[in-house]
Amino acid sequence: MFENATLSLVSTVLDRLSQNHSLIASNMANVNTQGYKAAQIDFEAMLAPVSEVVNSENGDATELTKALARIDRQEIPVVESETVGVLIDQEMINLAENTLKYKALVSARSELSSIKSIAIKGRS
Repeated sequence: MFENATLSLVSTVLDRLSQNHSLIASNMANVNTQGYKAAQIDFEAMLAPVSEVVNSENGDATELTKALARIDRQEIPVVESETVGVLIDQEMINLAENTLKYKALVSARSELSSIKSIAIKGRS
């Protein structure tokens, strides 16, 4: 049960990282647009339901599954910059950071699948 929840969480975060990548690209495309405010997904707010279950003393797989369902149903929390304009250097940093997170989660998902295969087949 926890394995399914973990794979579900990884897939959800990968989807949101992809959407964040699009937001960052939009920010960069609007670098010269007057009045434009950069935006990105607030991952801390998005993952709050899961964090609550993981940090609680009585969190179990059922509660984790419910928390994941809440994440899938919720509107994606987007945070807009407090200042007008786009700092291209910051957006490049955000893009690199987002890409690294995405690659790490793809790798982790692959490792989870390998572990599952080993457990089922008894070999890699």
